[in-house]
Amino acid sequence: MATSTPCRLAISVILLCCFSLLPLAHARLLLSDKNTLNDSKAFSIKGGDGAGGGRGFGVSISHGGHDISIGIGGGFGGGAGTTRGGGASVGGGAGGGVGIDVGHGGVDVGIGGGGGAAVNGGGVHAGGGGGGGVGVHIGRGGVSISTGGGGGAGGGESAGSSGGGFGGGNGVGRAGNAVGGGGGSGSAIGSSGSGGGSGVGSTSSAIGGGSGSGGGQG
Repeated sequence: MATSTPCRLAISVILLCCFSLLPLAHARLLLSDKNTLNDSKAFSIKGGDGAGGGRGFGVSISHGGHDISIGIGGGFGGGAGTTRGGGASVGGGAGGGVGIDVGHGGVDVGIGGGGGAAVNGGGVHAGGGGGGGVGVHIGRGGVSISTGGGGGAGGGESAGSSGGGFGGGNGVGRAGNAVGGGGGSGSAIGSSGSGGGSGVGSTSSAIGGGSGSGGGQG
């Protein structure tokens, strides 16, 4: 079906407007890049930031008789610290792990994670953290979920003498041969902030883990 004349005219007008605005958009981008460069210079004088992260995994396949058992373990972790001028600092980290075991009796999954954070600024020092875990078993009898195999703990501390806060937590989950766990912590002292986290997942035949950390100095 042929396109009507009004539709062709509208399309032509739209294309003309787009090509006309290209030089203006290019100039706007150049101006934005220049401003961004200036901002980054000012920021590098006042403060800094840091970040880090890691991850890992392991896979194992075993064959026994007529049964094939596959074990997969993985974990990851990361942390970040950011500071700004004026003595304010923030630190935090988190980590988690997952373990999966597939065997003749069913599937076991263990998951655990934790995190922590701390803030220091304006005379306020705070820190805290928490974690948890869960275990899941999938077998011929059905699905069973247990939180008893996992636990979390976290705490915060304010250190007035050093002007900082600390916090962290961790958790572990277990199910059969599968275990997953992770933890994180954060600290903020003076004008610096830092954080870290780690996680590990494991089975009977596979282990994987990773960790990360970061920090900044104001």
